[in-house]
Amino acid sequence: MVDEFGVWSRLDHERRVLMIRTENQFDLQVSLRKRLREVFLEACELHSHAMLHASAVLSPSDRRGSRTLLVVAGEERAGKTELAVQLLLRGWQLVSNDHLIAYLVDGSTRSGDPAARLVVVGMPAVISVRVDTWARLADRLPEPIDRQGVTLDEVTTLTEGQRRDSDAAVLYSYRRLGQTSPRFVTLNDNVRPVIVLARHSDHPDHVPTAASDPVATLRTHLRTDWHAGVGFTPRYAPDLTARSAAELATDAAALLTALACQAPVLTWAHDGDPSPLLAYLAGGA
Repeated sequence: MVDEFGVWSRLDHERRVLMIRTENQFDLQVSLRKRLREVFLEACELHSHAMLHASAVLSPSDRRGSRTLLVVAGEERAGKTELAVQLLLRGWQLVSNDHLIAYLVDGSTRSGDPAARLVVVGMPAVISVRVDTWARLADRLPEPIDRQGVTLDEVTTLTEGQRRDSDAAVLYSYRRLGQTSPRFVTLNDNVRPVIVLARHSDHPDHVPTAASDPVATLRTHLRTDWHAGVGFTPRYAPDLTARSAAELATDAAALLTALACQAPVLTWAHDGDPSPLLAYLAGGA
């Protein structure tokens, strides 16, 4: 088949090989990333996954060997990527930038199975860092893989408000940031999950507060735009059957309930500095 970029590809199910051919390197990169996402999502769909509009980072191990998985959910411009990059610079590992996938393994695909374990992973994709964050952290970050026509000199001439309102962004890969992707994290006794429902504010909260209805609030951050709906024909997993909208909602509710049962769900207004949140978590919250 030939895609919209004029890139030829052929899938050999028997050999489990995907062949791609084009004479344009940029088109090859775009098409290859798209194919990798398709393969990855079909594999996750075999586990009836749900996807959150969220970043996620994993802390270094403490002296007891325990780690914190911090999930930051929020709308556009909530500062999810900014907090993730700030923590990455403090030694945390990036799990997800904007698309956090969750599913259950080692049991049934329903959270009622006591043998089931929750796994989270980020979707393989480039990491878009808005120029507001990049301008403040450029001296501590490596060179982007693609500046998308943006120069640091141009960005620094903008006012703070102009930078904050700009949609311009530079692109990083996980490898450029010294990370591996995808990074699968299984929630167990050694991984402590914490979920933060974030919003960016010039008047940040000193401490987060507990969400009044965690599951209902998390549901507003579900992403269904990547879901393969009715009529979907799997390319890479022939035995895959697409879920209906009702099945997707039921499975997502079960996963969010399982996640909220294992993690405190907090709301927090921040100004891009994760220090108050880290101090709160260090206090045993």
